[in-house]
Amino acid sequence: MVNEDNQEKKAAFLVLEAKIKRAYSLIQDAKDKIKEQQEMFRDSFENDPVYRDHETKHEEARGVLLATRQQILKDPAVALLETKIKDMRLSLRELQNSLSDDLQQYQALTGEKVIETDQGRLMEIVSKAKLVKRS
Repeated sequence: MVNEDNQEKKAAFLVLEAKIKRAYSLIQDAKDKIKEQQEMFRDSFENDPVYRDHETKHEEARGVLLATRQQILKDPAVALLETKIKDMRLSLRELQNSLSDDLQQYQALTGEKVIETDQGRLMEIVSKAKLVKRS
């Protein structure tokens, strides 16, 4: 009986592993096809003389806009706001990472996938897994 259960788990594992590998392969193929289509799409614009002319004018205007932006950023009050925003975003990211760690620990301890906020709102704990290349 234990041996049968072990074999069922092993078979289920092999099926799941094959399914993961197949999905990964399909994703990679889809990415390659999308990349090919995007190149064809881009080439359609790059080969059009009217579009290229307008793009050149746009780049010139963008250069002027960026120079104006840099001039405004030299204002100490604006530079201070930019720094403050960056610091606030960093703090937010750190809080979100800490919350994620705490939620994983909460879920591991309780087995629950739902938690209630101070305002009485039920929130679902969601985690996302993905494959990344090993270095």
